[in-house]
Amino acid sequence: MSASGLILLALFILSMVVAPGSGDTNNIPSLLRQKTSSDGCTQNPLVCAGKLPPGSRSMCCQDVCTDVSSDVNNCGVCGFRCLIPTWGCCNGLCMELLINPIHCGSCFNTCPIGRLCFAGRCI
Repeated sequence: MSASGLILLALFILSMVVAPGSGDTNNIPSLLRQKTSSDGCTQNPLVCAGKLPPGSRSMCCQDVCTDVSSDVNNCGVCGFRCLIPTWGCCNGLCMELLINPIHCGSCFNTCPIGRLCFAGRCI
């Protein structure tokens, strides 16, 4: 196997082992997440106003008020998933968190100029 092939294999294995340390539940696969109760927003979309923190983008997704700016299962719009486990939803866009120097380990955790992001840490 070539050196580049070994590096890609190592990065793939590492991405399956290392999880971003953002501390929120958005990085937990949907099957493992606790089901939330219905907010009733399908019938009354105004119910979501004020339910989420300021600056979040609220949408009613499957009758639950959802912040589509940070939810990996509803990233940007309801139902759009960030399919790669090591990616997060940053301001409504799916972003790679293990090697992205602007979103290193978590959204908007920017590495200092001249440093790289590897395994979700600035090096």
